[in-house]
Amino acid sequence: TGGKIFVTTNGGTTWTAQTSGVVDDLQGISLTAGVSTWGWAVGSGGTIIHTKDGGATDWTDQISGTANDLKAVTFISANVGWAVGELGTILYTENSGTTWTAQTSGAPPAVLEGITFKDGNTGWGMLEPLGQPKSAELVLICLVYLVRRTVWLGQ
Repeated sequence: TGGKIFVTTNGGTTWTAQTSGVVDDLQGISLTAGVSTWGWAVGSGGTIIHTKDGGATDWTDQISGTANDLKAVTFISANVGWAVGELGTILYTENSGTTWTAQTSGAPPAVLEGITFKDGNTGWGMLEPLGQPKSAELVLICLVYLVRRTVWLGQ
């Protein structure tokens, strides 16, 4: 997608392109619960970008600390969030993405395709085992712990 981000303000009737400032493919985007103008997008090569104005004027690069492709991102507040991706990559921040810390899932090697949290402790993720086709049926496989956090991973 070459760093393209689109926004709608009319329920999807029309979409307007925003300037992300990156050329990397973006694969996941999330706005912050409770702060509708704060958002993050993630993508290839460990790309993470952030906006504080809904992308109206800018998206700013953040340093992820990984070169792995990132597939999904979620935030439960303006400060606390996770990004996931290739080779089981899980990143966590408590400061709006100023710094990202790697976490481990204990799951078999996989591409983590999605993640969501209901609060700071309980979350769900979906994974695609390495070497398995994307069309494989999704089944809940394990309960794992991410540094004080309980997370369900689906395969």
